[in-house]
Amino acid sequence: MHLHANLELSKRGKRRAAHIASYLHTRISANFNIGPHIGGPGIAALLHNGEGPIVLLRAEFDA
Repeated sequence: MHLHANLELSKRGKRRAAHIASYLHTRISANFNIGPHIGGPGIAALLHNGEGPIVLLRAEFDA
C-alpha cells in the first residue's frame, strides 16, 4: 500500500526504488545485493542463497 499512497511521476521513482530496496533488504533477506539506478530509477536485486539453480524475477514498478 505504501507505493500506491506515495505516487511519483513516470521515470522519476527514486523514492519508490529506495523503498523497495529497503524492504527487500530488511524484511526479506539481508543477503540481497542491491544495485541502484538500473534503467533510471530501477533496481537490481541479487539474492545469494547457496548452490543450486538460478532464478530471475523481474517486475515493473513504473506508473
